[in-house]
Amino acid sequence: MLELESPFPNVAAWRTYTLDTNNLQILCITETFQSMSKIMMIELHEDLGEVEIKALDERERPKMEKLKDILKKDIKDVPDTFEELKIHAVSAYKDACGWLDKLDEFVRARNLHLNPDHKYSEPLKLDKFCGHKDKKVNIYEFLKLYEIVSRGFSYDDKAHFLYSNYIDDDIKPVLRHIRTDYAKMKKLLVQKFGDINRLLTCKKNHIREFSSISTKSTRVQKIA
Repeated sequence: MLELESPFPNVAAWRTYTLDTNNLQILCITETFQSMSKIMMIELHEDLGEVEIKALDERERPKMEKLKDILKKDIKDVPDTFEELKIHAVSAYKDACGWLDKLDEFVRARNLHLNPDHKYSEPLKLDKFCGHKDKKVNIYEFLKLYEIVSRGFSYDDKAHFLYSNYIDDDIKPVLRHIRTDYAKMKKLLVQKFGDINRLLTCKKNHIREFSSISTKSTRVQKIA
């Protein structure tokens, strides 16, 4: 999962602002504050991978844009007696714009804005898990990426999409009897493919193979 941490050094007052009132309109605005704050708690940093940035762009961006519109509309008719609330609303709106601008920088830096196939209602592209055959991605890394890809899905949908779209055909027979239970599938996958010692050995062998290939390539270049 993404690390939840504020991208702003000083937590804005609007994020923790509450008001004891029976005014439904005011309560809705404070709930909008909370929803915007939850999204902005996702830290935007240089170590984010393409899958993570795509997930933010295709899931959180539309939510934030919608919340901005809701806030802009709801704050118009607020009585002047709620002046403090209006000030916090302006701050929240500006911070949301800043978060979206920063996300846009990451998207453009990786040329993801050139991808015409973004569809919010479909799962994002992720290579199928192939077990120990794939030395590049282990089960822990795969499940972390899948949690990002499937964020916002129900547990039933998580199970369906995992089994149908992201599991290699050779592994499916192992999961077929629990394919509708996401938690059990994760547990079984970790039990079968998550042995730390074996994963470390595979990683070391992969590094040795890569080093060997690099060394041979260097020797060939020198001979040539």
